[in-house]
Amino acid sequence: MPEYDKSHCAIRSVNKYTGSAHKAVSADVTGKKKRGKNQTGYFGHYEATADAEAGIGGAIAGAGAASTVYKLRERDGEVNVGKSYTNAEVGAGLGGYKAKAELGVDVVNAKGKLGRNQEVSANLGFNVDTGVEAGVDGLSVKAGGLGFSVGRNMGISTPFGGVNFKLW
Repeated sequence: MPEYDKSHCAIRSVNKYTGSAHKAVSADVTGKKKRGKNQTGYFGHYEATADAEAGIGGAIAGAGAASTVYKLRERDGEVNVGKSYTNAEVGAGLGGYKAKAELGVDVVNAKGKLGRNQEVSANLGFNVDTGVEAGVDGLSVKAGGLGFSVGRNMGISTPFGGVNFKLW
């Protein structure tokens, strides 16, 4: 099992009362491991996360893991080469609901900022992402990797790739 850099592996909050109406209990665990680094990126980037929140406004829980052969991260974006991932989330509350599972391997995926809050992301690979997410920010529906998003995020996905625009 790899040793984790303590600055990147921590339980950030357990049973923390935030004082807000939408989040009263929260737990979050994140672990990251980076192997070699060249001047512009990382070879062998691994990440695992688990998160759960519950409160007056609803509850949400999720977990995931990802492994990337090469990750290039700059101030306004990132490129991942040879990324495999799995993720699951379920939640419901006053702002909407979600139930989704993601599983895929990307030959390449990229994300970049277009403005202050706007982003574009695209990927080329294979995925079987499935689920639904609906709320005040919009609607996202996927089945077997084929799907769409409308609202704050506008996008289309296929089992072999996709593109998404974050509008605000």
